[in-house]
Amino acid sequence: MTQQSRPLIAQTLLMGSAAFLCYLSMFAFRKPFAAASYSDDITWLGLELKTAFVLAQLFGYILSKFVGIWWLSARVESGRFGLLMRLMFVAYAALIAFYLLPTELKPLAMLVNGMPLGMIWGVVISYLEGRRQSDTLLVMLASSFVIATSLTKDVGLWVMNSFAVDPYLMPAVVATLFYPLLAASGFALEKSPAPNKDDTASRSKRSALSPSESANFFKQYWPGLVALIGAFMLLTAFRDFRDNFGIEIISNLGYDRESGIFTALDFPVAVICLISLLGIQWIRDHKHSL
Repeated sequence: MTQQSRPLIAQTLLMGSAAFLCYLSMFAFRKPFAAASYSDDITWLGLELKTAFVLAQLFGYILSKFVGIWWLSARVESGRFGLLMRLMFVAYAALIAFYLLPTELKPLAMLVNGMPLGMIWGVVISYLEGRRQSDTLLVMLASSFVIATSLTKDVGLWVMNSFAVDPYLMPAVVATLFYPLLAASGFALEKSPAPNKDDTASRSKRSALSPSESANFFKQYWPGLVALIGAFMLLTAFRDFRDNFGIEIISNLGYDRESGIFTALDFPVAVICLISLLGIQWIRDHKHSL
């Protein structure tokens, strides 16, 4: 380590940690509800209640992803922290509504909860792009969701088992616990230095595509894009099914009151994924990586 490299390493660690904690905190607004089992004898439009909650939140999350692709890619860099906090406040208010609303309206609260959360990735990643150390920063960010789901569900279980919190109130309680960490880490990202001239020289600027450019890009690369997106959606569906209905699985096995059960189950996977992600940052040429 040279004297000149120390500030860059320190900046990388600080920004990477802030991004990691910020995105991890987002999961506290999204996943804790899955740690509860809701009444199977109550249905909503023919669906079991928890299934309705999962699908409603997922639909809102997917919808916001498409909105974010168009809107965030063209948004100027100013005001990102304010946008982050407004999005998270909407998600938080929806969790409070999830507790207060009658059963037949609770899926609508989960729909609203998912809508702002799908754009958080785009906001956080905008702080990390365009830097010499972007690959390392993105690895640190991506590693957050490897453990975030398990950790936040374990906190939800702890809140219910230790304090007898109502399952419908529990998601808002967990979000309240993580709100200060979210705000602090988001503020740290906002105060991080902008890319300097060396960063700019080493990276290509990512500009938003016009509608015609997007259409031409898809026309040229559609086989690979369709295959990649299809595989990603399939794997995500498997992952979400396991994440959202994991409590039912471990309850049948008698481990639903074990402290830290979700994190313990996912920790080996987290280590393997983190090592794999760390290896990706050394790939500098996409053609050679094939």
